[in-house]
Amino acid sequence: MSKPSVKVESVADLCKRQIVEPNYVVPGLIAAGMNLLCSPPKYGKSWMVLDLAYSVATGSRFLDMPTRQTGVLYLALEDSDARMQSRMKQVAAGRTIPANFFFTLAAPTLDDGLVDWLGKTLDAAPCKIGLIIVDTLQKVRGIARRTEGVYGYDYRELGELKRFLDERGLCGVFVHHLNKNSSADSMDRVNGTAGVAGAVDTIITLTRRKHSDSETRMSVTGRDVPERTIIIQMDWSTFHWSVLGSEKDVELMHNLQNFRDDPIIKTIVSKLDEQETLLLKAGQINITPSWTCTSVQILEEASQRYGKQSQSPTTVGKKVRAYQPLLMSEEGIAYEYKRTSETREHVFTREIV
Repeated sequence: MSKPSVKVESVADLCKRQIVEPNYVVPGLIAAGMNLLCSPPKYGKSWMVLDLAYSVATGSRFLDMPTRQTGVLYLALEDSDARMQSRMKQVAAGRTIPANFFFTLAAPTLDDGLVDWLGKTLDAAPCKIGLIIVDTLQKVRGIARRTEGVYGYDYRELGELKRFLDERGLCGVFVHHLNKNSSADSMDRVNGTAGVAGAVDTIITLTRRKHSDSETRMSVTGRDVPERTIIIQMDWSTFHWSVLGSEKDVELMHNLQNFRDDPIIKTIVSKLDEQETLLLKAGQINITPSWTCTSVQILEEASQRYGKQSQSPTTVGKKVRAYQPLLMSEEGIAYEYKRTSETREHVFTREIV
């Protein structure tokens, strides 16, 4: 048996060659090669890939990102005709169903010739297929060989799929699961050995603090895409996922909402608003509205306005100091903490504009 030839090339020659950039169906998110979409069960992965398939087939936006239009083959291996039809109509929401979007409810496993079947199916398709979606990966897995370990089994099978995709310049998205590992790093929770993560090009994970949370953390890491994390949310009125923003943006948004809803902050703002109204009515525009008080007095005032408060005076003091930047930026209220041997007072002032 002849041995395969191995070509050795200088890096200098490599850098002189014109090399085609990776093909993307969603630039910056899903590139040519093997992409895993992973989450615990019942997170809405199937809805997401159906939305992805429709968006790519029509060239419409996906997760507020542009797509490059191409034909799609969707292996919906856990669905029925009735469910597929129902969900497709819900995702399309009255829009035209594209003719370049194909699906099947059954496919051979890797042991039974999946790669050959995919090749023949693509060759026979009436249009160019650029995206293959497999829901789920486990449905097309074969059986480990008698002499190979679990890592070798994972790496061999996923490597076979990756070679097929690379040779044809295709994007493949495979729905997969995260295990119940408590690791903070979602990459450590991808079901299977390190051979799974090592064989693929991109891993997209969906996680939540609690399963019932409406917000989902979407983390992306890969060879041809920038590593990032965004917060997304499923809108069940439209059956589409939407982007809320980066982790930092969403954290700031929640912090601002908590600030605005807090009875302690609302009390401080109301006291200054009342002071300002009285001064303006009296024509005393040169006097700055202010409120000097203790933490106990803030609690008493908040309880009168918004019901009994369960916070301690110490907690109130810490909260006011933590919200000091927002008091100024959102309400124009300057804050000073005065401490003497006898008292500890908060001083709030606002310039009348």
